[in-house]
Amino acid sequence: LISKGSFKLDNIPNLDFETFSYLILENNQTFLNPIQIGHIEIESDITLTANDSLYVSGDFTGNGKLTGSLIVEYNGVRRQTIKELDYETLVYNNSSPDSSILYGSNKIEKLSIKKGDLKLGSHSINKCEIYEESAIIIGGHSPVFKDTLKISGKFLINSSNAIPDFYFIYISPTGIFQNKSSADVTVEKGITNNGSFIGCNGTACDYHFIKDSAFISGSDTVFISRLHGKTIINRGILSIEKKIIVDSLINESVLVLQIDSQNIDGEFIFNSTPNTLVFNKNGDQNIPLTITTVNNL
Repeated sequence: LISKGSFKLDNIPNLDFETFSYLILENNQTFLNPIQIGHIEIESDITLTANDSLYVSGDFTGNGKLTGSLIVEYNGVRRQTIKELDYETLVYNNSSPDSSILYGSNKIEKLSIKKGDLKLGSHSINKCEIYEESAIIIGGHSPVFKDTLKISGKFLINSSNAIPDFYFIYISPTGIFQNKSSADVTVEKGITNNGSFIGCNGTACDYHFIKDSAFISGSDTVFISRLHGKTIINRGILSIEKKIIVDSLINESVLVLQIDSQNIDGEFIFNSTPNTLVFNKNGDQNIPLTITTVNNL
């Protein structure tokens, strides 16, 4: 269906498109109600205004604009072309085994990955949740997650050129955070891990905690190769594999160090009871004199 001239789609009370249908807009249109469409293309200098849910099962293309207070849900059965634009709410609910791509550097107020794998670019994302049976994949891009990233599926970093920035990372029992590269990571407030957190492929990844204080919590181990921060409060299970440079680290739970004294810098506070410190380097290990009183060694 090609819409042009004075033809208006909002005059049609029951409008629905099949999965592989095409809607090409060559004139401005307004959708007042939820609508399911297949492929949609908005031509240059054309605006689609939608004030309810827009469901797209095909590709979303064209150089035109999409405006309004709406939810855009991509619910296809194969790899989809995701339009690069600012989204108020973007839902990815794709049943294909192939990943779709959303590169660019747009603003997304709320991103929900309900099913399928989505490759992300350098977007600024406020709220983000990854459900089971779904994944976000980061290549050589620099996404910023401005609020808590909630992971019940997978969050994968596949490129050492990636520069992701997180406010806070929360991992549920089914969630996986895996850095499959040597990319550095910035975290503002901390990490809660009740699932799986693999911070690096090797030991070359630097994790920078940039707020005055940040905390680690959760029931499963957070594996970090190199940690940098001001005040780190460990209320979970934190394992450092290569280096730690902090102003102070307050251990209120389990701290695992696989490193020697020359790679440890900062004040270490073990006043809480109970707390556990584990040295588990494979080989001789020098313990720094700055670590004194420990509840459980």
